[in-house]
Amino acid sequence: MDDGSPRALKAVLIDLSGTLHMEDPAVPGAQEALSSVYPTLTANHSPKPRLLQINQ
Repeated sequence: MDDGSPRALKAVLIDLSGTLHMEDPAVPGAQEALSSVYPTLTANHSPKPRLLQINQ
């Protein structure tokens, strides 16, 4: 049941083409939308696969 209260996001998936930009220009509101979620984004800092470490 959805009571309307905010919940923490576990992931965000964004379709870039046609959602954030059309050719080169950004669609209206795209920058503002990304700015609202940007502070919560993190990079995946998982360790490199062992095979990749060996080959370096």
